[in-house]
Amino acid sequence: MSLKKNVEQYNRDIEAGNSYGYTEESKYSAYLANKRVTNAIFEYIRSHDNEITSILDIGCGDGTYTNQIKLQFPAKEVAGFDPAARAIGVAQQKFPGVRYFVADAEEYRQSASEKPYDLAILSSVLHHTAHPDRVVRTVSSYADRILIIDPNGYNPVRKLMERTCSYYIEHEEVSYTSKTIRAWCEAAGYHLDPVRHYGFVPLFFPTLPAKIIWFFTPVLEKIPGISHCFSAITVVSGKGTAESRSPADKQ
Repeated sequence: MSLKKNVEQYNRDIEAGNSYGYTEESKYSAYLANKRVTNAIFEYIRSHDNEITSILDIGCGDGTYTNQIKLQFPAKEVAGFDPAARAIGVAQQKFPGVRYFVADAEEYRQSASEKPYDLAILSSVLHHTAHPDRVVRTVSSYADRILIIDPNGYNPVRKLMERTCSYYIEHEEVSYTSKTIRAWCEAAGYHLDPVRHYGFVPLFFPTLPAKIIWFFTPVLEKIPGISHCFSAITVVSGKGTAESRSPADKQ
């Protein structure tokens, strides 16, 4: 099983507010932070538009961002799954235009008759799983392309918060470096694009400084040392081969 105890924590989040805290636009810093993630996803899909007709959002939570993908690319087939059943229930009610279902990222398998997805998106997923390397290997069995967006494991502020902030502790968050994530993807058979580091606005941050950081984000992202060590997210993407789509449990 790839599940941590944090699945129940996310179910409790849904019970408390019918959504996840980081998807509420009332928290302006969270809105800005997630906007950069969403933009990165849109940019990738547009850059490979002719090769992507089906998209699977793994760890889709309450469906908010999966639905945004569908709205932005209505002609594409979009689906999402998450192990938190209550979150999927909310997603199914709020966004009926997208297919949502309950599944564990490490154990999900397609039937032999199903066509592989053109793109699997793992946005803020790997740092929640018990065995992220196994998750990537499993994804390679049913997705031609992979797009991973995860917290920047090189960021010292992020590492400090994982050890001291109650939210990060309760949700068992552990970030990984891009080098580690790339190694998992290469072992799963993906040929990788250059790593990108984006965004600087923290999820939960006072509005005024969040706006200031957002204003300077385009400049900061272009400074290699700054973006590598202090950006909020790491983006790893790549394309697999027919061999990489052999059944994951045989690898």
